[in-house]
Amino acid sequence: ASVSCIPRGNEESKAPGPTVPIPPDPGIKMSPSSEGLARGAGLPVFNLEQVGHVLRSPQEVVEIASDDTVEFSGWAVDAATKSRAAGVDIVMDGKYYPARYGGGRFDVASHFKVSDYAYSGFSCTLPASKIGRGDHAVTVHVIGKDGKTAYEASTAVLLRIR
Repeated sequence: ASVSCIPRGNEESKAPGPTVPIPPDPGIKMSPSSEGLARGAGLPVFNLEQVGHVLRSPQEVVEIASDDTVEFSGWAVDAATKSRAAGVDIVMDGKYYPARYGGGRFDVASHFKVSDYAYSGFSCTLPASKIGRGDHAVTVHVIGKDGKTAYEASTAVLLRIR
């Protein structure tokens, strides 16, 4: 049985006001799946900022109780085209979980000085019980703006469900 991300609200970044013009809000939508797409050359440009209740650094092991939910959130862009990505997948154990994409990330637009990055936030919330106990390598796939290419992260985060 397939498990989808649980829809969440449009949480916007609490960063100070933008220093670049911000395009209209395109709204948050479910990402298309990156499964089966051609792999793009190079690495994706993203930041997986939260796994579970942990604002994390790349080296951490994140432990979650099996009766809890696991939230994955951050931002991702299609740097090759200097635009928003078409979407993001959280990938664990060979399963693809399309994230909700398009959350306000004015801090990202300001940092890179690219207004189209203003709505590059993603989030995916899954019940830990559906993932299963044990260790799980979590990677992020960023879907290019064209919707035909996916960029895979070269490193994984270790999620431990206890």
